Amino acid sequence: MTIKGFGIELVRLRKEHIETVRQWRNDERINRFMDFREFISEADQKRWFEQLNPETDYYFLIQQHSEFHGLIHFSHIDWDKKMGQSGLFIKTEAFQGTPLPVSASALLLEYFFTHTPLLGVEAKVMVNNTVALHYNESLGFVHILSEHPDTYYRLMLSKEAFYNVFQKNLSLLQKVYGSEMEIILPEN
Repeated sequence: MTIKGFGIELVRLRKEHIETVRQWRNDERINRFMDFREFISEADQKRWFEQLNPETDYYFLIQQHSEFHGLIHFSHIDWDKKMGQSGLFIKTEAFQGTPLPVSASALLLEYFFTHTPLLGVEAKVMVNNTVALHYNESLGFVHILSEHPDTYYRLMLSKEAFYNVFQKNLSLLQKVYGSEMEIILPEN
């Protein structure tokens, strides 16, 4: 599955991508902001990938101009509660703080809030990651009770808040990149 729009593509994570993602996750610049900070071996990464549920765990590589620059996900989806968890990291330093993460977030949230019955998403942000905290707040995420407030913040974004807060950003992205979203499903 590939979702195209806002000048980027979100390419669903496949087995041939997991070594790249493992190397990114083991990089100290990325790892220091993750809940799980241990070294990830090839076997660990393979086990992680194999335990993903294709109906509830959607991980995408963020691609622009045929190059991958990060990872975004909507995972641990509870279809009964109509909620999931989301996260993002940008590996390519030159793209941190650019419209690329905004495009990726907008595209993923737009897809899930438009094409599924989901009504909200939670994010967990480590307390040492103030950039990610401010980024999520700018998207409309609000703080909710965290079990470990000294370690991480829990944030939530409702579908309604996404469209209320993010409408200006969506309009800007649509002006720059066009409003067409294309969803490409794998051939089976």
